[in-house]
Amino acid sequence: MADPRDAALARLILAEPARKPLFSLPEGLRWPQLALAGAAAAACFAVGLSIGLLKPQTPALIGDGGQVADARLIAVLDSRAAAQGPDADGRAVGLTFQDEGGRWCRTFSAAEAGLAGLACREAGAGWRAEVVAPFQAAGTEMRMASADIPPAVLAAVDASAASDPLDARAEAELLARWRGRE
Repeated sequence: MADPRDAALARLILAEPARKPLFSLPEGLRWPQLALAGAAAAACFAVGLSIGLLKPQTPALIGDGGQVADARLIAVLDSRAAAQGPDADGRAVGLTFQDEGGRWCRTFSAAEAGLAGLACREAGAGWRAEVVAPFQAAGTEMRMASADIPPAVLAAVDASAASDPLDARAEAELLARWRGRE
């Protein structure tokens, strides 16, 4: 049985102007496309966040005032001979010489940090970096000690060296003297 109110309700519905939705899609875009684009954006965000969180953080090698702040690099500068090559972390020394002020200086590279530089030993204050530059380690073949040193570091060596770099024997004697004092 029909209810007379149904007909009146139908007339009201048909007579009422259409309301605009709160959100409408651009012409030609469908909800499935929008959902796929949103899912892709969320996936990209998640991957980017994961890479950022999983990337190992490299500790600062050089602190305020140029002091060498990385304990492993300090150990390499204090005790490793150039002929030994890089340690397990890719830290190595190259040239060892005295500067015009009588300080002992050594070139170094830190492959994992992507840096190379020149550090000089300050009496009672440890190692101070005089210059650092971007560095990319070469292959494993044998090379001259200065072959992988960036040009900015070589220029600093040329500007500050008061003597020729030590040979292997003189370097070993110097390292032995340093060990004897410490």
